[in-house]
Amino acid sequence: MSSVAGERAFLSEHRLEPGETRVKLTSCMLAWQEIQELSGMHTLRCNVFFISLLLITILPPVAAAERCDGLAPDAKDRIAAQLNEAEMALELGDLELAYQRVSDAGRPSAVVDISLDTECMGPALRERHYRVRKKVTLAAGREAENSGEKQALQNAVGFYIAGDNRKETTRLLNERLADARDASIAGNRLRWKLDMLQRTVDNGHELVAEQRAAPAFYQARLQELIERSESEANGLLSRENNIVNGPITDREEQISSLQQNAQLLQGSLVNDEDLSNDVDKEMLIASSRASASYGVLGDARQWLAWIEADAVRPVHARAEMRGDALLKRADDSDIRLESRDRYYDDAISYYKFAGAKQKMSAAEKSREAMQPALLAARQDREQRMESKLGELREAAEDFKRSTEMSAEDKTRFKSEADALEAELGF
Repeated sequence: MSSVAGERAFLSEHRLEPGETRVKLTSCMLAWQEIQELSGMHTLRCNVFFISLLLITILPPVAAAERCDGLAPDAKDRIAAQLNEAEMALELGDLELAYQRVSDAGRPSAVVDISLDTECMGPALRERHYRVRKKVTLAAGREAENSGEKQALQNAVGFYIAGDNRKETTRLLNERLADARDASIAGNRLRWKLDMLQRTVDNGHELVAEQRAAPAFYQARLQELIERSESEANGLLSRENNIVNGPITDREEQISSLQQNAQLLQGSLVNDEDLSNDVDKEMLIASSRASASYGVLGDARQWLAWIEADAVRPVHARAEMRGDALLKRADDSDIRLESRDRYYDDAISYYKFAGAKQKMSAAEKSREAMQPALLAARQDREQRMESKLGELREAAEDFKRSTEMSAEDKTRFKSEADALEAELGF
């Protein structure tokens, strides 16, 4: 299905009605972001739609008994015709038109220019609309899966859930859910579906017979997805612990040795032992592990963030603990200033990740207070290194001059060589 069809589909499925006091601003923002991702839409049209969602949240509620008042006399005939067109378009392979028509049918017209609840079309048309939409979304979902697009799986899940295609929804969630991004999209779509089903009941309407088991089904899929996300995050936390606290790996040992050897070679070349002892192996390993740790903790947070705000607390607590351990080393005056500066940098990164603003601020101040001494140490080292290099350059020039022949030496050498050649008969 084209991006236009995707836009229409999502606009239809996320239709909000006056009186939906449960719709929150964050839900509107999420819907807006998902529409943009699904259709690539960044136009004025999208912004107008977003603004309309915000306005709907503050409109006065309408009593359930009034929601179907004013149904246009020909509304049901129009719906039947639109469903006929949707089925015909589906048979001809025109998914965009099919989805447009089934979406239009879901908005019964009133005598004034407004759309009423889907339930206002009556039991028979509701059941037919449900079945046609299920077939159209099934076809749209399969096309999305086979499209090869970056967000194919996410789009397909959206179509299957929107049309209540439970078998395909279960298959994708069990077999093809790949990462935290997929989990987030699917989880929020499942919640949206539960909200839509609940809205029907809250508005005083009954679910279509085939829908009556849907709330329990989607609630079960949502809980399974939450448990899987938590399991994935816990696995990542275990992996992160092994990264930080595990034994030194061969790769870490090799990198540290290479840097130490390079520093020793530099020191030996300038003949200054102090300049050769500049590698802190413990710091190098700790900093390398901190860098790997950030990435794993970030992945764990993504798996949890969509569940609820407090779900990420274990990840943030782990990051804060890592920052505390590094800060302790950074504050140790027995450790070289260069190493302490690196420890401060990594500790601050952990605190920023965890949202520990007070600790981050305190660490930044401690690091800043150390900068004059660190700058002086660096300048002293650079001056000593430059001085040694100057001595080496001068020694090299002396050696070059000592090996050069004078004009007299060159003449004598040539005469001796000529005499030797004559004696040997050359």
